[in-house]
Amino acid sequence: IKYMFFPEFPCRNFLDYPQIIDKFFRLYIEDTQDNIFSINHSPCISFLKMLRHSYPLSKIIFTIHNQSWTSPFWGDYKKLHLLIKKRKNNTESNKFLLKYVNEEKNMYELVDVVICLSQSTYHTLIDIYRINQDKIYLIPNGLAKCSSQLYTLSKAELRKQYAIDEQEKLILFVGRLSKTKGIEALIQAFEYVVKDIPQVRLLIAGCTINHSCYYPINKAVTRVTWLGQLSSNAL
Repeated sequence: IKYMFFPEFPCRNFLDYPQIIDKFFRLYIEDTQDNIFSINHSPCISFLKMLRHSYPLSKIIFTIHNQSWTSPFWGDYKKLHLLIKKRKNNTESNKFLLKYVNEEKNMYELVDVVICLSQSTYHTLIDIYRINQDKIYLIPNGLAKCSSQLYTLSKAELRKQYAIDEQEKLILFVGRLSKTKGIEALIQAFEYVVKDIPQVRLLIAGCTINHSCYYPINKAVTRVTWLGQLSSNAL
């Protein structure tokens, strides 16, 4: 394995300077059919164009971790479809978003393989971005099997170890605690669940982006447990 370290640029990510990176790459990276570039940074259209030009024999794989429209539209792909279909850019934010979406489309078309992590992204690429289905691969997020002491304990033993009543129903949320991840909606919905199922507890594990996500809790506050950010072993 070879590691290449690049000095930080004063203001921008190094991917914003493909003309400089290209000079270093050519010194150390050979263009062959066995060579694969794996990219997950977005946007980086200039960087991808540089790779395609300088390494015509190599393959480029792009993995989607996020898309520009998901946060402003709260993941509602129908709003994205409407924006693209009507092309009504009457606001600066819509103009910027549409420009970003077009850049993403160009990126996906430029690479050899696009990897997405969910069914919704897979269908969005085909139905809205109009990307060739043959170059799209769905590889969902997953948890690797691991040997841990927890797996040797029964459910009853685990509940006793963590002081959880046997009759208590548990709901577990694991992820980044931000509004875009649905944490506020989850807590609000949980308050209705508590009314019908008093013996229920919501366990929330993840790093806190800001404290605004604590705001929605009121009547169900005693039934919510904040675990904070946990290591994979602790979880």
